[in-house]
Amino acid sequence: MTSATLCKFLKTFYEYKNESKLTFPLTDIVPDLIKKGVDVKKSIIIPLLLQEGCEKPKNRLCCFGQSETIHKIWADAWYFSYKLLPSIFMGKFRMIYETVHISNDHIISELKTVCPNFKKSPYKESKNSYFKNPQPTISYILNMKRDELSIALRLWTSTEGSIMIFKDPRVGLVYPKLKIGCTHPTLVRELQELGHKLNIHFTIIKNKKTWSGYDGLYSNSLKATKEFLKIGGFLNIKISHKSKYFLNLYKQDVFLSILEFIVRQRGHTEKRNLKIPEIANEIRQIVEKREFKSPQFYINFLGSLI
Repeated sequence: MTSATLCKFLKTFYEYKNESKLTFPLTDIVPDLIKKGVDVKKSIIIPLLLQEGCEKPKNRLCCFGQSETIHKIWADAWYFSYKLLPSIFMGKFRMIYETVHISNDHIISELKTVCPNFKKSPYKESKNSYFKNPQPTISYILNMKRDELSIALRLWTSTEGSIMIFKDPRVGLVYPKLKIGCTHPTLVRELQELGHKLNIHFTIIKNKKTWSGYDGLYSNSLKATKEFLKIGGFLNIKISHKSKYFLNLYKQDVFLSILEFIVRQRGHTEKRNLKIPEIANEIRQIVEKREFKSPQFYINFLGSLI
């Protein structure tokens, strides 16, 4: 019996009910945001489409990446917004995972009324051709309430962001350097404005090697660090690539451990003479030994420095 004949036989003589093996909610994040009145379509689904996602033919909207947390947030957002279950949840896709939702024209139209395009760079087309199409935007977020601004920025920093060590060459003091990768000329300016709305002031990075001449945003300001901690900092996501010192550690743990090193360095002036690899080694030990303190401790500490 061929597979096609078997499939026809089963459909004829057996009744199937499509049931999800997932039990929602997958995390507490989306339900908690909904309780606060957050519009998760605008503050989670669209931002994740622009960060980790894409639109494919036949109304398939996809989320890619290594982080299970992001896939769960994405799936929860779809479930609580539209009662849609994923057709694929964390299926293997090359070296990462994908979660896919099959939508419909009404939902796609609703989302594109807010953000006309989810494609944030030219692909198989010229820049001129790309810019003739409607462009992606998060301008709508800028007029939303603080909880919605906060989760959008936390998602962006957690997926497209990185945390690094910056050492002031003049005095040897260490600062955390927060960076968000973004090459789209409109989105990078809107992300900067999103940060400003939360008192987190980013500088735009230009790079002639990218398709647009932009590379993202960064800040090594202690005030920005404090404000980022106040909105929650990074989500529960590991550093998965392009990290010389902190591969496979959680971003938030590294962030807090850099701040713990700063506390110790301010109390021991000899630590100003350490080189970056030595500093990174100490920070990694703080992470592994779980010697960092709560975000509120560092919020108070930074308040005394600013």
